[in-house]
Amino acid sequence: MTVIAVALDSRGNEAAAPWIDAADPSYLCLIDRTHRLAELYDIINVPSAVWINEAGRIVRPPESAGMSDGVVKAMIDVIQGGREGASGKLTEASKAALRTARQGYCDAVRDWVEKGDASRYALSEEQVLARMRLPTDEHAEATAYFHLGYYLHTQGRVPQAKWALERAVEKRPESISILRQFGDLEEPGSMGGERFFKLMRSRGSRPLYEPSDIPTTS
Repeated sequence: MTVIAVALDSRGNEAAAPWIDAADPSYLCLIDRTHRLAELYDIINVPSAVWINEAGRIVRPPESAGMSDGVVKAMIDVIQGGREGASGKLTEASKAALRTARQGYCDAVRDWVEKGDASRYALSEEQVLARMRLPTDEHAEATAYFHLGYYLHTQGRVPQAKWALERAVEKRPESISILRQFGDLEEPGSMGGERFFKLMRSRGSRPLYEPSDIPTTS
């Protein structure tokens, strides 16, 4: 099996490389400045994962890669409230809890590596197609506005870039990857800032992630 990680970050090496270096991964890590991967595979949040077999066929379309609403809530609580120490960083106990919550997904990946398409987690072509979303006109407009906003930002035309990126968010509010990138261009490291947390609050009890057939402990 080959693992390839892709960072969706319009600020490129400046933003993503330090995190990659700190992780010191044993697998290939790429940086997608233009969110081309998100556009091709309809990725609207990170982390997301796509399983592709040796023949180049998708056997699991984009999904949350072991993340869950419970994990996200714990992370938001820490980021917003600094509830785990003055720095607001996760304690080792919290990190262990998050790893445990995602264990089911890791086990499913191992099962697929061992059994290939015979794994109960590898979907048929029909099942994959049933789970995938076809792009709408508004999705296409959101992508166009995002690319325009990114280009304008690289040219130093910040007010115009903000206008275009706001249109992208309006056209596809469910795309957290667009919203967070918008916030990060405005304020590096903000993870979308108040816009992100406003979106989370506006969802109320609606789940952020679709239910998965992969068991989880969270």
